[in-house]
Amino acid sequence: MGKRVITFKADDEFIEKMDRAKNVLGLNRSEFIRTAVLKIVSSLENDGKTIVCLELSSEELLYLRLISNDPVVAVKHLIRYAMSEPMDTLLRR
Repeated sequence: MGKRVITFKADDEFIEKMDRAKNVLGLNRSEFIRTAVLKIVSSLENDGKTIVCLELSSEELLYLRLISNDPVVAVKHLIRYAMSEPMDTLLRR
């Protein structure tokens, strides 16, 4: 299937934020936008799962990458680990 060009307008501040984010992820603009849109579209098609956006420091992102190169996989791993612990143990931390 061929690809078509889609354009949209954005202010300079938005573009600067997007460029910083895509650089952190090692993506070009097209890959970054495509990934973001696909995540939203797939969440709507995926049994009502919710998209959650987190603001992470570079240090927090580094620690997640120690678990997995994919931050989503790392966060899910941490959640599953927390779910396996008794709730009172987690609340004491």
